[in-house]
Amino acid sequence: LEWALGRIEVLDDFELEIYSLDWRERKSPQRSPRPGTGTGTSAAGRDQYGQRLDHNRERFLHQVGELIATRHADRDWRHLVVFGNSGGMGALRAGLGPRAAIAQEVHADLIGASVGEIGERLTAEVDHLTQSRAEALIARIEDAVGAEPPAALGPDEVLRALEQGRARHVVFDERRDLGERDGTPVGELIVAGAAMTDAEVTPVSGLAAEALTKRDGAAALLRY
Repeated sequence: LEWALGRIEVLDDFELEIYSLDWRERKSPQRSPRPGTGTGTSAAGRDQYGQRLDHNRERFLHQVGELIATRHADRDWRHLVVFGNSGGMGALRAGLGPRAAIAQEVHADLIGASVGEIGERLTAEVDHLTQSRAEALIARIEDAVGAEPPAALGPDEVLRALEQGRARHVVFDERRDLGERDGTPVGELIVAGAAMTDAEVTPVSGLAAEALTKRDGAAALLRY
């Protein structure tokens, strides 16, 4: 599934068919059960069957990772959110190759969920990832205060850094009135300046925005 701006699209749909894979359990020769033991499956047989299932799941997830990497290599995804509760993330990452760097695992069983339900959960997880990323970015900016290169703090310094092409990553409170410059809202000037100088820009809200309060709602990491 691909999520973008709250809309979800089904790209591929794979299902693991346990009994159609190459791994098949061979029946052992029939033996008369010992008195009192019954005819149930032995503990060793159950262990071997479980191992086969685990192996097939691992192989399936590895193949899914490869399919994602090859079929959708041209898509500009920021995150890959993987839902599951039975492990196998290592196999999926191995199949994803370089794209494993953007994979985020979420422990949740959505096997019986509808596309709409998955979309709702995915929206919540994307919001959480975005918020966490913004908070980490602001922490990095605070750590850069007094360092080299320094951080730009406050709308005036951020705009000056953008005009000089020095801003690398700008963050600002999207809900705060940052004032105007020559009749144009500062928020718009920040976005436009970032686009013109190839700087990253992250509008924030919630706790991340609160962390920017003492910086008058805007700050930036600098290139030099």
